[in-house]
Amino acid sequence: MSVDHVAALDLWDSLYNKRPSDPLFSIRIHFNFENSSISLRNKDEPLILTNYLNEGNHKKAQRLSRIRSNVESYAGYFRVNDDCVRNMFFYYVPAEMVDYGRHLFNLGLIFDYQVSQFDSYRDMIRESIDRNDYKQAFEELNVGNQAFNDGKSVKLALAGDFMRSVTPLVQTILDNGYKCLFFNGQFNLLVPFQMTSEFLLKMVWSEKDAFLHSEQRIWYSRNTPEVVNGYVRSYKNLYHVLIRNAGHMAAVDQPQATLEMIDNFIFDRKF
Repeated sequence: MSVDHVAALDLWDSLYNKRPSDPLFSIRIHFNFENSSISLRNKDEPLILTNYLNEGNHKKAQRLSRIRSNVESYAGYFRVNDDCVRNMFFYYVPAEMVDYGRHLFNLGLIFDYQVSQFDSYRDMIRESIDRNDYKQAFEELNVGNQAFNDGKSVKLALAGDFMRSVTPLVQTILDNGYKCLFFNGQFNLLVPFQMTSEFLLKMVWSEKDAFLHSEQRIWYSRNTPEVVNGYVRSYKNLYHVLIRNAGHMAAVDQPQATLEMIDNFIFDRKF
């Protein structure tokens, strides 16, 4: 056993013997013998990964956010506003995994077709709850000892923004040369293609006339040219795409076409 191993075990013994009497107290401890670093994290606190990422400790952030499960997955928070101390919870599972749980669907973090893929992890949390070990269930998600938030307070705070137009912001973005992509599913009743077209028609920006007089082109699939993915109108940095045979969740209804659309937009490939 190396010196680092011995030091790590001695530290653990010290922590264990001097731990608080509170039975809910817990600490996650990680040993990195490769660079002789030892990191401690109180699991009563939420895991804010931004702090580690800003310091360049990407591997440490990955280690701490790893969920103990037979499914490779990661969870934690990203800081989105330093001034207001606002954080966004994330739950990452590689797309090839097949064990998604219904609780994630109910939280709106995954789509319905992913529900069955997280069943094994759901069962592990359920076992903790059945034992009345609620703390353990929360610890598995790296949320710390935080009160449950159903989102109503956030919804109420954003109520004033729901009907506020973002047209001036989009105009500024376009006039400064940044690329913008608007897309709609052909059968999207929540955000129909016609409504987005009206929005673009009324928006005032330097290349508006050229965009409105540009041709709407048929967009064929890259891998199967006989398949029509949809229709595209674009001019310079503005794109408006209609995805055929898709509803509000275009990525679910037409995943290949949606992936091609994003790929074309990011890498300036021809539609």
